[in-house]
Amino acid sequence: YHTAPEGPAKRGLWWGIAYSLAAWIGVLMPPHAGLVFLGFLIIVCYVSDRKRYHEAHMEGWLTLRFRLTVVASLSCFLAAAQI
Repeated sequence: YHTAPEGPAKRGLWWGIAYSLAAWIGVLMPPHAGLVFLGFLIIVCYVSDRKRYHEAHMEGWLTLRFRLTVVASLSCFLAAAQI
């Protein structure tokens, strides 16, 4: 028997859905604008995850999460600058 998540876990699931839907907006935009939008969205997700990682006691992942965020967002910004 498995129950539905409650409290912070439930909010985390809703935020995950919201960010995924927002990413679709970036995919549908023209490439130069969509890549910038996605780069900022990746940064916003990191800032949100920092709070959630502390709540879930997963601070050990924050260093890796930060590095991945920097690489992914910079890739989006640099690609947008080349278009």
